[in-house]
Amino acid sequence: MLEKIHHPSEEILQTSGSSFKKITYGIVIGIFSYAVSYVVSIVIARVLGAKIFGDYAATISALLMIAGFSLLGADAGLGRFIPSYLTNQDYAGSSGYIRHYTKRILLIHAVIFTIGIMVSLILYYLTGEHILNIKSTHPFFFFIWGVPLLALFSYMLKFIRASGHGNAYLLLSGVLKPLLSLIVLGIFVLFIRAFTIPETLVVYFLAVFGSAVIALIFSYLKTKLATIKKQIPRYEYVTWKPVVYQLFFLVISTSYGKTILLLAATAFDKDPKTAGFIAAVFTISSLIFVINSSIYAISGPKISVAVISKNKKEITSLLLNGVISNGLINGGIFLVILIWGDRWLLHFGSEFIEAHLMLIIVSGAIFMLTVASPLAWIFQQSGSLKEYTYFSFVNSVIYVIVCCLVAHFFGGFAAVIVYALMQASVIIYLLTLAVRIWNKPEFMH
Repeated sequence: MLEKIHHPSEEILQTSGSSFKKITYGIVIGIFSYAVSYVVSIVIARVLGAKIFGDYAATISALLMIAGFSLLGADAGLGRFIPSYLTNQDYAGSSGYIRHYTKRILLIHAVIFTIGIMVSLILYYLTGEHILNIKSTHPFFFFIWGVPLLALFSYMLKFIRASGHGNAYLLLSGVLKPLLSLIVLGIFVLFIRAFTIPETLVVYFLAVFGSAVIALIFSYLKTKLATIKKQIPRYEYVTWKPVVYQLFFLVISTSYGKTILLLAATAFDKDPKTAGFIAAVFTISSLIFVINSSIYAISGPKISVAVISKNKKEITSLLLNGVISNGLINGGIFLVILIWGDRWLLHFGSEFIEAHLMLIIVSGAIFMLTVASPLAWIFQQSGSLKEYTYFSFVNSVIYVIVCCLVAHFFGGFAAVIVYALMQASVIIYLLTLAVRIWNKPEFMH
């Protein structure tokens, strides 16, 4: 009598029942995390005002962008390789990847941390200023030392998500960090009456540090990290290297549209409040991104395994689930923003009502992008990665140049329109690529 043989990836590829519940829980967690982050942003915006709030958001975005660059695609590679290794209980492969890239990351960030401390000391020597007494120097230069903390926290979160703990990833990144920010902010308010960017950045980094410690503890207790660490590593440089480098260029090409827009408005717009308006607009619109990220946190590892096992039926099912979920849920959110967006902006302060049209444009562009984004999830895991990366990189270079020029000559609002057009170009490309290669054999390689 023949026994039915179960492929080790069957469990992770089941999309009904418990998988649906996980996605539902993920969306609930995502909405809760958004609510907490929204409250934190409102408190900070009301304390700082539109102009300073814009500078604060631009500083955080710039530091996060450098942190993302410094990982060199290793964090994205976790999502590509670790799910398959763990599904097949290939702990030696997992150990090799994590050991190799973690050593590289620690070396890079030791250098960045040293440079950051040296810059702070030099500025203190030249100006007498420090992180809680900044008058003439931009706060960004005093917080370069914090880039390694941001990068390592992101790296740990990506490992947790790649290990199949999507809801834990959402809780740690979306709920715990803003909650800690709110608690630390409350403590600071008791002792510091006048809040400016430096104090707010200190609050932010303390919250990140606390979240990173808890994420590290969770990794050892709830994932296979302890088991992986005990294994003799197997290094597959030939397999990892080209994929990780392509993912690096893909990440830097697709993840920083908001950051470029904020920096362009901060640098070139004559109205100092414009960057603050843009920051508030993205805070509200980020609810759409949150839903998209919540769905991907659960579906991402499944897509990775489905592509590696060349399960076209499962890939199609995951794609349709992602498109329908994003379309229905985010379509409803966009409708709410369309009708009551002005009331949301008033939470930040009466001056923010000027950004109502900007909010509609940005949230509309993000909504349409999230509907098409499941295609991007699949392309970055498949044989289309190289082509998709090339398009994204060229598109992002054009966007940076055009966005800065438009912001300089026509202001931040015009740059917002450029942002929306950039997102539209990505959507058109994803649809075109899907029609062209979906049924071709090279799609699965």
